[in-house]
Amino acid sequence: MTRGSAPNPPIELQGSAWTEEGARGWRLSAPVGWLAAAVLTLILSAPLVRAQPLHIDEPNILEFAPHPLPVLVRDIFVQRGGAPLQFLVEHFTLRWPGGIEGLRVPSLLFALLAVVLAGAWGSRLVGLGESVVLAFLLASAPLAVDLATFGRMYALFLFAILGASALALRAGTTNRRPDWVLAGAAAGALVYVHPIAPLYAPFVLAGSVAVTERSLRTLVPGLRAALIAAGVVAAPYLWALAVLTRRYDVGTGSALGSTGDRSVIEESVLGLTPGGGAFAVVALAPAVVGFVSLHRRRPRVALLLGLWVLVPIVFFSVIPANTRFFVRYVVTTLPPLLLLVAAGAFALGRLVGRPALVGAVVTTILVAVGIFEDVSRVQKAQAVGVAELVSLSAIPQALLFSSTGSPIADRPAEHLDTYVALRRPHMRRLEELPSINPPFDPTVTERGRAAVSAYLRDATGTARGVWIFRGPVHRVVHAERLLAQVAGVESARASKTLLVVRSTAPLPPRDLIEQAVHVRRAWSIGSRSDRWVDALIAIDRVALAGTGDRQAPSPP
Repeated sequence: MTRGSAPNPPIELQGSAWTEEGARGWRLSAPVGWLAAAVLTLILSAPLVRAQPLHIDEPNILEFAPHPLPVLVRDIFVQRGGAPLQFLVEHFTLRWPGGIEGLRVPSLLFALLAVVLAGAWGSRLVGLGESVVLAFLLASAPLAVDLATFGRMYALFLFAILGASALALRAGTTNRRPDWVLAGAAAGALVYVHPIAPLYAPFVLAGSVAVTERSLRTLVPGLRAALIAAGVVAAPYLWALAVLTRRYDVGTGSALGSTGDRSVIEESVLGLTPGGGAFAVVALAPAVVGFVSLHRRRPRVALLLGLWVLVPIVFFSVIPANTRFFVRYVVTTLPPLLLLVAAGAFALGRLVGRPALVGAVVTTILVAVGIFEDVSRVQKAQAVGVAELVSLSAIPQALLFSSTGSPIADRPAEHLDTYVALRRPHMRRLEELPSINPPFDPTVTERGRAAVSAYLRDATGTARGVWIFRGPVHRVVHAERLLAQVAGVESARASKTLLVVRSTAPLPPRDLIEQAVHVRRAWSIGSRSDRWVDALIAIDRVALAGTGDRQAPSPP
């Protein structure tokens, strides 16, 4: 076939659309299925917008996104080597609608769009029937649902990868130079969404080769134009890459570690499949069948999808760097993996002459397992009690102090006051731990002392203190017992593990800070887990002593 000649029949007719009549039915129903899957994502994810405490990484957005745009680009891209696009989006959404919605709803919108885009992408590569299965599997995938309300760039990254892939598929189908240039520019721009984009960009452009039956020779001019466009757009990333290499000591040290003493491969398998444990094998079995089936009919597509799944996992397994691996780094392998699962389900069905029926059964099982995990996550998040926390904190003349307690995974107690401030933006606040990540900020206690000293020096009138603690049930019970002996305060539980302490009457600034010391002492038992509670006590005491020019206590 020569360049410019009519392309082969659409791939979708060679996949699940085994009859022309069936093909027409799928063309009509598939987009409806993609949209229905997006609605499922909305149902599963929306409750988490307000139910989840802040993730340890979300305050990075809150710290930098409000800055003026030139300062934001300098701080994130030039000085830290990060990808600025999510920060640019949140620069505006934190102004409107603002609050916790401004932080998390952008990710939710990108996740919904990604589900629809995944369906369109899958229909071009494999088939319309498989594309509907893909959309529902992605819509209920626990990793995708979790990241749909994570106020960082991962839902945007998934959306951008699929969007760039759709442009590449179009370029491979039309083989027109403008389409190639646009696809290349989109692939190059991915580095401004996430710094690990160069790992995935080759698969984006490789889709243009997989989608067509043209010979590689006829595609070379277009691919060359795409690569040039990608290089031009991504060129400034070389600076960020150098910064990141220095920050994380990439190329030195040992291979990346993961959570729970698991290998990167184990963490990836558990994170990319619903159900976890032994069920991961059940979930991956159709993917193997799908790869074999596609390799017989569409070897280019099979190779693309298989390498897209395996190469990132292998890369993170062997690359040495001074950081940890998180399964969200491979979230963009979900679409190719789930498309292989969908292809495998239909391939199994063709063996018994019932592809649609078997595809529906496999989909129902995997989606049901995913939904069960998603609903459990919502229930666990709601059990924390952040909604009740906001209600209990909203008292007249409130002054919100820094929260703390026992360390809890990736939802630190030290960010609970920030969560309340997002839900109650007009609430007065005294940040004694003014840092997005206190353990790695050597100036945090000095700046906290300065904030308390400024409050003692400049505040007028009275206020009622609000203190938030989170920890194991036995620590909450212990604190309640001691707080009953502290004059002028009352305590109330937002949940079994979440305690809110409030002043019973308004106090002048100095009396309120002294009360803060007594409240924190009721929580602390002097253990390692109380290092930030003890630091707050020391900060308040130094400020009360009037040592404005004396060194604040060092961070624990």
